[in-house]
Amino acid sequence: MESTVKVINGKNNLPVVLVENDAATLEVYLHGAHITSYIPKATGKDLLWMSKDAIFERDKPIRGGIPICWPWFGQPNTKENPGANIQHGFARAADWSLKEVNHIDANTTAVTLALYSTAETKKLYPYCFVAELEIIVGPTLKLNLITHNTGSAPMRITQAMHTYFAIGDIAQTEVVGFDGVDYIDTVPGAPQINCTQSGNIAFNCEVDRIYENFSGTAVIEDKANSRKIIVKKSNSNTSVVWNPWIKKAASMADYNNDGYLTMVCVETCNITTDAQFVAPGESWTLSTELIEEAL
Repeated sequence: MESTVKVINGKNNLPVVLVENDAATLEVYLHGAHITSYIPKATGKDLLWMSKDAIFERDKPIRGGIPICWPWFGQPNTKENPGANIQHGFARAADWSLKEVNHIDANTTAVTLALYSTAETKKLYPYCFVAELEIIVGPTLKLNLITHNTGSAPMRITQAMHTYFAIGDIAQTEVVGFDGVDYIDTVPGAPQINCTQSGNIAFNCEVDRIYENFSGTAVIEDKANSRKIIVKKSNSNTSVVWNPWIKKAASMADYNNDGYLTMVCVETCNITTDAQFVAPGESWTLSTELIEEAL
C-alpha cells in the first residue's frame, strides 16, 4: 500500500494526525504533539499505554502515550522563568502545527510537527524558538525532538519524551540496562535519595527514579506479552523510570486506578545535570528509537 497521512477530528474534536504504511500505524494529536498510539503491523500490539480516564481538552495535557516535556521537566524554575507555573513545561498542552510530511517508502513515513514562540509563550519562557518533533513511522518508531534557538540569548532547556509503555502485567515486567547506574529516588519519603541500581528494575511498589550519567539502551522485558521493547537514545545522559503504583494512581483524576498494572514509563531525558544550553542560531536534538522484538 502507499503510505497515508490524514488529519481528522479526534476526541473532543481535537485534530489528530493518522499515519499508516506497510509497517505500522500511528496517531498523534496536534494538541501537545502527543503520540497516543503506535502499532507495528508485524505484531498488531500497541507499544503505548493510554489512560482510560485521559482528558482531551485544549488546556490540559493528555495522560499516556508520549507526552513531550519541554522546555522544562518537572516544576519550573520561577527565578529563570517568573511567569511559569506549569509542571513539565507548556509544550504538552500547546497546539502544534503539522509542518511537513515525507513518504519515504512503503514502510517508512516521516511527519514533522512544530511549535513556535509567541507573545503568550514569552510570558512563560522569555525566548524565541522553534520546537519540532520529527516522527519517523516504520518497523520501529524514531523520534527527534529538535530545539532551534531563533533569538539572541542562550536558552536553557530540560526536556523528556515521557513514554508510557503498554505491558501485560507489571508483576511480570523488568527493565534491563541500568545495573550499576546511580539514580535519584524521588518517591516521597524514600529512605535513600542517592542510590545505585543493582540488577534489573522490578516493580512491587511506587518507582520514580532519575538515572544519571546514563546514555545507553534500556530494554523492557514484557514477559506477559512475550515481547521486549528496546529503548535506544542519543544526546541524552539521563533517563527516568516510573510506575505510580496503587496510592498515587488513585490520586490522579486522569489515571484509571488499575492502570499501574499494565504500564511502565521509561523516559529519554535531558534533566538535572544533563540540562542543555542552546546558543543563538543553534539547535539541539534529543532522539529515541523504540523497537519491539520477541522475548
